[in-house]
Amino acid sequence: MYNLVLDLSHLITNRGVVENNILEAAHYGDLDTIKAAVAENADSVNFFDKFTGSTALHISAGSGNFSCVEFLAKCDGIDLFRADNDGKEAVHYAYEIGHYVIVDFLMDRMYPARLKINKLDF
Repeated sequence: MYNLVLDLSHLITNRGVVENNILEAAHYGDLDTIKAAVAENADSVNFFDKFTGSTALHISAGSGNFSCVEFLAKCDGIDLFRADNDGKEAVHYAYEIGHYVIVDFLMDRMYPARLKINKLDF
């Protein structure tokens, strides 16, 4: 199995501590810190790393942390379709690492009609 390794040394930006907290917490799978960051600033769900463009959802998906992905994906205002600087969405991160449960979950959130189609008897 592969592990996503990120250099977190550059995360302090103009948004300060909240941005650092949510991105670093996503890397470590720290759901309590992610929840606290979102409670402090709801916009933090879409904060992104200024060098990679990765959000907490990208990082959580690539790390295979389903509980963090689930929480973030259900937050009001989350951009499930946000691409990083390489054009990859969070679902791509999960797919590349082989976290197919996360891929299915994100696809269902991104394309709700997919659920109805998959359940039809043909």
